[in-house]
Amino acid sequence: MKVLIKETNELGELEYIWNGIDCTKDLADIATNGSFILDRENEYYIADEDTFNWWKEYITDSMADDEEEERLREIYDSNKVFEIINEELAHCNDYDQHHNLRQYAFKRIREELKGLEGCQ
Repeated sequence: MKVLIKETNELGELEYIWNGIDCTKDLADIATNGSFILDRENEYYIADEDTFNWWKEYITDSMADDEEEERLREIYDSNKVFEIINEELAHCNDYDQHHNLRQYAFKRIREELKGLEGCQ
């Protein structure tokens, strides 16, 4: 998704691919509370630099977390991995906390499921 950064007047790019699907625009429409404004005529979004940088980091972290979660699902029982991640994220609507909570969940998975590798 192309984003015009207000302060620099430069076009930046955000791309969040999840399970092979580009979810970037969905994320921008749902999660940003209007901090991205769609310029329909020019077919890009407009945001301030801090917002753009925050979401760029969020997306980078999320995609890395998605890959790590997939690796853990291949090693351990996928349902148990899902359960632990859900326990950690169940009541969190704060996007600032997602990465840290997922990392904590991954640590729990490695500790709690240690010795159960391949038991799916």
